[in-house]
Amino acid sequence: MTQYSFDIQSQYNLAEINNLYMDVNRQINNRYDLKNSSANLEWLDNKVGFKLTGDNDFQINSIEDLIRKKLALRNLNQNIIDFSQPVEVFNFKITKKLTLKQTFNKEEINLLSKFIKNNFKKVKVINQTDSLKIISNSKNELQDIITLSKQKFNYLPLRFTNFK
Repeated sequence: MTQYSFDIQSQYNLAEINNLYMDVNRQINNRYDLKNSSANLEWLDNKVGFKLTGDNDFQINSIEDLIRKKLALRNLNQNIIDFSQPVEVFNFKITKKLTLKQTFNKEEINLLSKFIKNNFKKVKVINQTDSLKIISNSKNELQDIITLSKQKFNYLPLRFTNFK
């Protein structure tokens, strides 16, 4: 009997994130309230996130708002960026680091695994530490898993790969 499989990963598309970065920088340079100020968006080392710089909280919040809007326009999950970091004040400049989330944490992968096992009894779920491999005899069942996972775990940046 033929078996079908796919992997569930928590990933983002770096090309889309790079396009978002360029769009937001263009907006910063063109917006009246941010033009000719120290408001700036830079990549962190190894492109693992962004560093926001501004003169005040308003500018930092404005840049965050631009990032959120661009994520929505590009149909990217808002949760790929961690907005929870505190702001830092240094030499009358405010900075904030936003990191990109690349992998599942243990709790998220366990929740996803349990959800699939409880709702699809004939499916085999293999935990690969940073991803899940789902194996089934039915393509339709795999498609149902994708649909339900997207609905139930819409707060995670799920990516379905390696269809076989």
